[in-house]
Amino acid sequence: MEFGLGSCIRNLFRIKRVFFFALAIFSFSASAQASIRSACRIFLIPGAFHGSSLSARFFLSEEDYFRDYREFFAAQGCEMGRAQFPADATIEERAMVLRDQVGRFRSGVSAPVVLIAHSQGGLDARFALKTLKLKGVSALITIGVPHHGTELAHWVKRQRESRSLIYWIFRTGGYDLDALSFAGEMTPGFLREKASYFEAISGVHYASARGRCDSGCHWALRALAWWVEIPPGDGLMSVDSQRFGDDLGLYNLDHISEVGADPARLQANAERRRFLERAFEYLKASGSIGVGTGGVF
Repeated sequence: MEFGLGSCIRNLFRIKRVFFFALAIFSFSASAQASIRSACRIFLIPGAFHGSSLSARFFLSEEDYFRDYREFFAAQGCEMGRAQFPADATIEERAMVLRDQVGRFRSGVSAPVVLIAHSQGGLDARFALKTLKLKGVSALITIGVPHHGTELAHWVKRQRESRSLIYWIFRTGGYDLDALSFAGEMTPGFLREKASYFEAISGVHYASARGRCDSGCHWALRALAWWVEIPPGDGLMSVDSQRFGDDLGLYNLDHISEVGADPARLQANAERRRFLERAFEYLKASGSIGVGTGGVF
């Protein structure tokens, strides 16, 4: 065994080499983990009624909106973000908010973002991409979006213009149809006339899933579809109106169960899970997310 100053110096150099080796391994591991996390970045875009008192009272709580989506993609190793909008805003207003929020979500990370949108959120995203030049997006996946309009928008316009009994029932219940500034922007005529503002842009993969509720539909949506004479679909819009870009399939879901978590609705939960798995496979196959995400590769 060696003693003395020389031995101590040699031991210090050995300890120093081990320390820097361990530091290098730790830095590489941290960098690799950051790379994996940034390889899949999902930004969720809710529809017009998210967070509203009307929606929370009768249909879907804010907590349950997109809950399954957050849990599913987080389990794949994806980083998650979600848009927050002012109530009853127009498509242009929401698209401007969306552009800013996606920009903050991407801050400091080079990997592109995947947008997943429901209802009006899909139109907001298309407007932000085409007209507001939103950058850093690799794909837009939509479900339950009125890409080609909905007869419900015409119906809302008629009720408020004629001050019908339905209008006053809503008004008495604390919800003013006049406040729905976006309603006129979801008619088929408006979207045909303004189609150039929503066109697909190169470099972004567009895909859509379509809801058509054949069983287990929410009673209010079933009644509304019958009253307004909405063609078969998710209760708020027809199947055909929901198609834009690559087809991700047809699912037995109504407009609420497309995004809402409800443990009691086993069939809807299974269908929603089937959509999420199909969407994730599409993102991998199209190269919209990086290889190495989560534990599925």
